[in-house]
Amino acid sequence: MISTRVEHLVKSEEDWMIFKAYYDKWIKSVEGPEFHEMTRAIGFMGENGVPDMEIPYVFDHVCTKILRIVCLMNIRLLLSLQRALQAISLRPVDKNLLMGPVGGPELIKSVYGIDLPKDRWRVEQHRILDVDMIYTLGTPKEIGTPSTRVTEGSFEELKEGFPYTDCFHIAYKGCRLARTKDATQLWVIERPFRNYDELLHYLKSYDPRDDETRSIEEISEGYKETYEREQQLFGDITLVAGQLYLTLFTYLLIHIGHVFVTRLAFQNPEELDEVVSRYSEVTTKHVDAWSRTGIKLLVSHDDIAWQKGPIMSPKWFGERIFPYYKKIWKPAKDAGLKIMFVSDGNYVPLMKGLADAGVDGYHIEWDPRLSRPTLEAVVTKYGQDKILAFGPNYEIMTYGKAEEVVSEAEWISNLAKTVPAHFLSDVNGTTNNVELFWRAWDRNRQR
Repeated sequence: MISTRVEHLVKSEEDWMIFKAYYDKWIKSVEGPEFHEMTRAIGFMGENGVPDMEIPYVFDHVCTKILRIVCLMNIRLLLSLQRALQAISLRPVDKNLLMGPVGGPELIKSVYGIDLPKDRWRVEQHRILDVDMIYTLGTPKEIGTPSTRVTEGSFEELKEGFPYTDCFHIAYKGCRLARTKDATQLWVIERPFRNYDELLHYLKSYDPRDDETRSIEEISEGYKETYEREQQLFGDITLVAGQLYLTLFTYLLIHIGHVFVTRLAFQNPEELDEVVSRYSEVTTKHVDAWSRTGIKLLVSHDDIAWQKGPIMSPKWFGERIFPYYKKIWKPAKDAGLKIMFVSDGNYVPLMKGLADAGVDGYHIEWDPRLSRPTLEAVVTKYGQDKILAFGPNYEIMTYGKAEEVVSEAEWISNLAKTVPAHFLSDVNGTTNNVELFWRAWDRNRQR
C-alpha cells in the first residue's frame, strides 16, 4: 500500500518549501484546470508512487517528486469519507481512524509548518489531519449574537445566540436560566416548582408533548440544513454524523433536577414513568427527523453516569430507561442508520443494556479517566461488533512526561488495530503533550 505520509517523502527543507508553495497554490485552484490535470496525473502513478509514464507538467517549476507528494495527498483525501463509511459498517480500513480534530492551528503550524487560512481553517485542519468523522447537533440557520445585557431570564429571552436546536426549548420551558461567558449551554437557576410537593402537583398537568407541535417533516428540515451545510463544507474529507443531545435522561436532569429525579424514581415511580413515556414520544420524532436527512450515523447523547459509575443501578436503567431507548431509536434503525451512544462518566457497566436496546457503538469521553485494563476489556468484549471511540488518559496528557505520552499514543494505536472501528477522540492535555501524542500516534497510524 502506498504510504501517504508527507514527511516520509519530503527529505529536505528545499523539498518542503516547494511542496508548501505547490500545496498553497493547489488549494486556491481546486476548481481550476491545474486540479483536473493533477487528478488525471494520479492515473499515471505506479504502485510505489513512481510514474509509469511521463507525467504532464502542471507547473513548470515543480519536479516529479513534489507532484508525487501532492498526488498522494489527493489520493488520501479521496479515501477519507469512504474510510469512515467502511469503518461504521465494520469493514477493514487502511489506517487508524480519527473522530474530530486534534489540537488547533498551533499544532498544524508546529508539525506541518502550515498557517491555516482564516476563511477555510476548519476544512484545511481536517484535510491535513485526515479527520474521518465528526458529529454535530442541530443548529439554527441564524444563531445571532448573545446579548451582553441579558444574562438571566427565560429561554425565549436568552434564545438569541443560543447555538443549538435539539429539544432544549422543551427542557428549558418554564425555567429561569443563566448564561455564562464560556458555556454554550444555559444553566437552570430556578424551576417551575420549589419543592417536592409542588413538583408532584406540577407533573399532574405537565406534558412535554405540548411543547413540540412541529411535524417530523418540519423538524427534519432544520436538521437537514445543518447536516448538508457541514457535509458540503467538508466534502469527501470527513463524514458528518448527527447528534441528539437530550435523548431522555439528560432532559430529566435539566427540567426536573437530579435530586427530584432520584426521589421520583424511588418514591413516585409511576409519575416518573409517565413523564419519561411522554417525552420519549418527542425524541422519537426527533430521531425520525434526523433519519430523513441523509446521515449514516446518529450519536445519541444522554448523561447517565458519573466519573465513578452509573447515576442509577444498571437494573434500574434496564427496567426504566432502556426500553424507551429501543423505541426512540427505532426510526433510525429502520432507516439503516448506526446508533452511537455517548455519555459523560463511566457507563461501562451499562454497555450490555445499551447493546440490547440497539446501540451500534460507544463513545467514551475523557472525564471517567478509565484505566488501560478497563479499556482493553471494553475492546475485547465489544470491539469486534461495535464502533468504539475513546482517547488517551487525561492525567498522562496533562501531567505526564514525554515518554509516558508517547507510550500512551503507541498503546492506543496498537489497540485500535485489533478491531475494525476504533476512532481516536478526546485528545486533551497540555499543548506540548498533545503535539507529542499526535506525532507518535500519526506515525503509527497505518494499518
